[in-house]
Amino acid sequence: MTVINYIGANATGKSTRVSVLVEYLEQKFESEPVEFTYIKRSKKDGDKEITSTVATRFSNGWVIFGKKDKSGKWVGLDTGMCSSWDQRSAFISEMKKSGAEVVLLEGYFNNRSKIAGPETFHKAGADVVHILVSYYDKCEDFLERTNIRSGRLERTMEWAENAPGWKDNKGIINSQKYWEEQAEKDDTITRISINEKREFLVNAFFDSNYVYSADQTPKKEDSIFDEW
Repeated sequence: MTVINYIGANATGKSTRVSVLVEYLEQKFESEPVEFTYIKRSKKDGDKEITSTVATRFSNGWVIFGKKDKSGKWVGLDTGMCSSWDQRSAFISEMKKSGAEVVLLEGYFNNRSKIAGPETFHKAGADVVHILVSYYDKCEDFLERTNIRSGRLERTMEWAENAPGWKDNKGIINSQKYWEEQAEKDDTITRISINEKREFLVNAFFDSNYVYSADQTPKKEDSIFDEW
C-alpha cells in the first residue's frame, strides 16, 4: 500500500489541489464513505470513543482522508478528525487490512512536524511513502497569499514576519530535510510549488492532459486558519 501525505504551509494551495483530485475521482469511479472508530479527546468533555465517517474510498483502490466543507472544498487532517498520530497510524493500518491501494492525507495543522514523515507511515504498514511539500521561499509571498485568502489587505510585513504561519513555514523546510533522511528505497519527498496549477495531483497520478474547468472553482469561505 502507498501512503501520500501532502504537507504545506498556510494558503499554499494544497487543499484546492486535493479538492480537484476528489472531484476527478468522483467523476471516474464509484465511491463509498469510510467509517473509523477512534478516541476523541476533549479537556472539557473527556475522552470519548466515536465512530465517524473520516474518508472516502474509491473503486480504484484510493482512499482520501477528510470531508467536504460547506463550500464543497475538501478538508483533510485540518478537520480535526484523528488529530493524534497514534489515531492516524491506526487508520493507516486499518486501510491496509481493508485492501486499500493508496491512502492520501493532506493538512497543515498538526501535520508539519518531523513525525509526519516516512518512518511513521512505514511503521503503520505502508510499503511506499510519498511526501508532498509546499512552502514559501519569501515572506512577501506568504503575506500576499494569506492577505488575499483572508481579505485583510491591511496587514503588513511586520505582521507576517511574526505570524505563527510564517514560523511554521520555516519548520516545514527543516522537517523536509529530516524526511529525506528517513526515505526508503521507493519513497519520494517532492516539493510542489505554491504556484502549481490546481489540477497538479490529477496530472501527476492519473491524466497528464486533464485541465480543470474554471467554472468549477470552489467558493471562498472564511476560515480560522486565515489568522495563521
